[in-house]
Amino acid sequence: MYSIAICDNVELHREQLAAMLSKHYSMNSSILSIRKFSNGTDCLASISQQREHYDIFLLDIKMPGMNGINLAGRIRDLYGSHEVVIIFTSAYAEDYWKELVNLQIFGYFDKPFQYDEVTAKVEEAILHLNEKKKLFHYRFNKQDYYLTLDDIIFLESQNKRIFVYHQKSGCVT
Repeated sequence: MYSIAICDNVELHREQLAAMLSKHYSMNSSILSIRKFSNGTDCLASISQQREHYDIFLLDIKMPGMNGINLAGRIRDLYGSHEVVIIFTSAYAEDYWKELVNLQIFGYFDKPFQYDEVTAKVEEAILHLNEKKKLFHYRFNKQDYYLTLDDIIFLESQNKRIFVYHQKSGCVT
């Protein structure tokens, strides 16, 4: 499962992004969990004080208080070498390219949001994370599942069924 933090001071924008992603992944809700924040300070507190973990951050650039660029810098400091994806949302991203490049961002969406653009970029981010995390992906009963390769003990085939023995989950079929 991938966890996404959406941080935008405009409630409509938070809700639009969450609705687009929920619709896109409605057939497979086990892929994403989404948490919304109205400001950078709350998002940062969720990480640093509450020890929440997010794989993908969708950050508005212009927000009162801590803007998205400052928040992204703090996220990079807190996560260190751990792979996280930062995607900015803004109608003004071109104005901030120099700052954005230094933050190793994954991309940005223009406002107003376009469903195909948002879902394609998040799909791309998930594929990127899969490569970095070395995940084993399988589908069972039209449901997608992901297991980290490091935690897989072995795979076994019996009567045209595959059993995956996993350190955390035991045996899954």
